[in-house]
This record gives sequence, structure tokens and C-alpha cells, in this order.
Amino acid sequence: MTLRNTNFAEKLGLKGQPKEFSLVTVNGSCEIQKGQEVSLTVKGLHLHKDIELKNVWTADTLQLPKGSASSLKGIEDGPHLTGIDLLQIESDEILLLIGSDFLEAQVYDKKRGERGHP
Repeated sequence: MTLRNTNFAEKLGLKGQPKEFSLVTVNGSCEIQKGQEVSLTVKGLHLHKDIELKNVWTADTLQLPKGSASSLKGIEDGPHLTGIDLLQIESDEILLLIGSDFLEAQVYDKKRGERGHP
């Protein structure tokens, strides 16, 4: 499942079909959300092709823990992360969350550190 912030979707001019869905978190809390089902195209910073996201649901807010956004904190703790170019994010506000069920957004490269390291 892919979720997009409703306000951001409106700023982009995205309009879709009204949708009501249950949002269940890993800790078991469940929320009924009302939004829209839209489609959009995104492109990664270092990718050369567009990715079409179909059946994207909008939600008023994407409730994620503070500090979930990309951060440079701790990157120096793992020598396995040398050479990774992470952008510093200005805000903790999440505007687009792409779920693991979207196959085109799969991980192509991963680096594992020691237990407890990023």
C-alpha cells in the first residue's frame, strides 16, 4: 500500500475516487481513514525512469514516529555506510510513504552493519 498526504495531493492537483480504509499499525492500533484513491508518477533522485504509482490512497496525516525521516545522525558509526549520499531532510513531515508491496520500489542494494547500527 502506498499512502500520500491529502494536503500535498491537493497541492499537486490530484483528484480521485473517494475511499474509506482501515489503517493498522505494527503495534496493533487501527484507524478508519477517509481519503481518495489516485495515481501519480514519481522519479527517484538518482533514477533515470519514472515509476507510476497506481491505487495510491491519500490520508489526512501519515502518523509516523518523530525522527523517522532520513538523518545523517549515526552514519559515521558504521564503516559499511562510507560513500552513501544521504540528503538532509528539512522536515519530519512525511508526504509520501511507499509500502513494501510495491515491487518497483524494492531495495536494489543494501548494506548491513553490526547489530544496533544503521
